[in-house]
Amino acid sequence: MQMPASRKQDDSITGGKFDASALERGAKALKELDSSPNAGKAFELTKLAEMSRQKELQAEIEGQQMARAQAQLQRSQQEGDDRRKTISHQNEQERRTAEYKARLDSELYQKKLEEKLTFKEWPEVKKSTKWGQVPVVITADGQEMTQTKALVRYFGKQVSWGRKHLIFSKKLYPTDAKLAFQVDEMIDAMEDVRMKITPTFKIKDQAEKEAARKALFAEGGECTELLKKIEMYCGDKFVAGNTLTIADIWFFFFLNLLRSGFFDGLPKDFLDKYPKMKAIVANVGSIPEVKAYYAKKDLSKEPLYSPFVE
Repeated sequence: MQMPASRKQDDSITGGKFDASALERGAKALKELDSSPNAGKAFELTKLAEMSRQKELQAEIEGQQMARAQAQLQRSQQEGDDRRKTISHQNEQERRTAEYKARLDSELYQKKLEEKLTFKEWPEVKKSTKWGQVPVVITADGQEMTQTKALVRYFGKQVSWGRKHLIFSKKLYPTDAKLAFQVDEMIDAMEDVRMKITPTFKIKDQAEKEAARKALFAEGGECTELLKKIEMYCGDKFVAGNTLTIADIWFFFFLNLLRSGFFDGLPKDFLDKYPKMKAIVANVGSIPEVKAYYAKKDLSKEPLYSPFVE
């Protein structure tokens, strides 16, 4: 019986026989394909397709890199914002802490001021002070601070005036070097007035003492000439610059002291001759906190405070 052709072909392959005609047919087909005019185009299309794919992959890689870079930039910006917020918060906390400490120091200083010493107590207390003088401020951490002008400058650097925590809230002692110099200069000029009065305390005869003081404040007197110069260099509302400083506080204290009766023989109306300084004294006296403080004084017991409450 004769077997089918397909069975013979399978037997030739599975049986280990080599079919040369099949190989020849395959080679011929490849040769025909290679010689075809469309073969080059097919190759070019395949090449273009591969190049397009490579470009797509490169664009995808670049897109991923850009996304990572943008994410890193956003993280850096966020970290920078967080650091700035932290620094701003720390600065605000430090400022509040400084103001709180200054307030404690000021309150302690006020208590010390209200501890009035008698002449009998002073010799013993004097031994315990740093320079044998008052005022003395003991800070919250136990530091002893002395010298009036140094204390005023210290508190002026701690205490702000104006609406609290806003940009125009300013320290009473200026941070600007030139303005600070003007402030110190005007305070020292007023101190020169005081130094003219100091020698009169050595005069034992009361009438002679009062006459010497009146002469200082008379027309042509040494204190009058100094006060005229100070009046000339003062501002219309503030002593120095266009803002409240420790110089205004100093003038308020000293000029009121001069007309309080503490210095026997001085005319209580002397300030009327100096309108700018009189306006400065009135301006400081109108500050609510200052006004409230002196309003508590019992003038029947402490009449020297009368000018401070006008």
